[in-house]
Amino acid sequence: MVSVPVSAARDQLPAVLAQSATEAVTLLRHGRPVAVVVSPERYDQLLDAEEELEDVEAFDAAMAEAGDAIRILYGGSVKPGNAAEIFAVSNVDGALVGGASLKPEDFGPIIDTLEASAG
Repeated sequence: MVSVPVSAARDQLPAVLAQSATEAVTLLRHGRPVAVVVSPERYDQLLDAEEELEDVEAFDAAMAEAGDAIRILYGGSVKPGNAAEIFAVSNVDGALVGGASLKPEDFGPIIDTLEASAG
């Protein structure tokens, strides 16, 4: 990141804007940051990231409010080899087991892993 005094930025605005196309430019007044100039693309990325964070915060708040009333089931591929990792995730309460449920040699160890993680 490049830092430029506000007075210099004022005198060299086209150069500051050109520089902001490739990296953020911090504007300084009395040696302290007062603004950052970024490209429109980077600004859009920052807005998108802010929206995603708001979504995550809203989800976390809803989960905290609902408490134990919400159950989360993992819906990916569950196998004996990855069941412990899946059931170790704090918010995962169970799993939707597909093809492995048709094979006793796979399903039994998955159930055993679930029971071991619950206790």
